[in-house]
Amino acid sequence: MEDPAPRTRRETTSTPQAQISLDTSLSEEIPQQDDQTSCDALAELLTNQDLYIEFQPILSLRHQSVVGIEALARPRTMGLVQMFLEAETTGRMLELDRLCRLKALESYSRLRFAEGCRPLLFLNF
Repeated sequence: MEDPAPRTRRETTSTPQAQISLDTSLSEEIPQQDDQTSCDALAELLTNQDLYIEFQPILSLRHQSVVGIEALARPRTMGLVQMFLEAETTGRMLELDRLCRLKALESYSRLRFAEGCRPLLFLNF
């Protein structure tokens, strides 16, 4: 039997670890750090809430318009993949997830749109 076709970003997986593994192959290279330095960087990021939010439009081809925006968390002090891997391995994923949602909601509330045109906010958990 031949190997199945390689995975793409559009495929979904059943476990968070599999999704993270998929993303690492398509994302930045993870810098090598010792475990303590990496844990300290995550702890500092969480304590200082040191991440920002970028928004990506969600388009309707049928209506040819933006119908929503997806909030994307971006750390300031460490790599994106490293942030999620460290949170997973140290048991701090829930804390990170809550911080990402808080920052997304704060950022979304500050956005200004034309009268009567407020796109839906898409959050990933």
